[in-house]
Amino acid sequence: MPRILRDLPFFEKPTPVHLPDGSVVPVLGDQIVCWASLTLPEFRQLHEPRPFPVSIDTGFNRDFFIPERYLLEWAGLTPRDLARVGEARFENLVLPLRAATIWLHPNRPGARDAFAAGPDPFDLSADVIVWPSMIPGGRRLPLLGVHAVARAGLHFVVDGRRRRVWLRTAWRFWPFG
Repeated sequence: MPRILRDLPFFEKPTPVHLPDGSVVPVLGDQIVCWASLTLPEFRQLHEPRPFPVSIDTGFNRDFFIPERYLLEWAGLTPRDLARVGEARFENLVLPLRAATIWLHPNRPGARDAFAAGPDPFDLSADVIVWPSMIPGGRRLPLLGVHAVARAGLHFVVDGRRRRVWLRTAWRFWPFG
């Protein structure tokens, strides 16, 4: 049973996240933040990880949302790099859905901004909404929606009292599956 997020803390008050380039991104209180990379869907391995913070949002009923400027700055991609696979209504707009692979980086247990040694990032196929930079309002963190978690068959546990999160793949009992 590969664990992706283990004993991941989230905080009551706003906290900063420090990116590898030295910039700081504010995180709201009670936002569950993990780290992800985004690649073209045909990538089967993550050769050059470019981790960035992602908010796991159980109220977001799509796979993934990212502002265009973060797609470019953090993932090194443009919306045109990602194949269009449909469209979605988001905040009273109809926006294209784009295909991508999201790579979730396992955390070091008990730490939000430190990665676990050893396990490879977990990959999942996602339909991505890219918020166009020409439209105001796209300054939030990227969102990983509950739809992507469910579609990947993952188990997501939130311990509200301790403010901790676990995310893992389904149990696999050899030789049954």
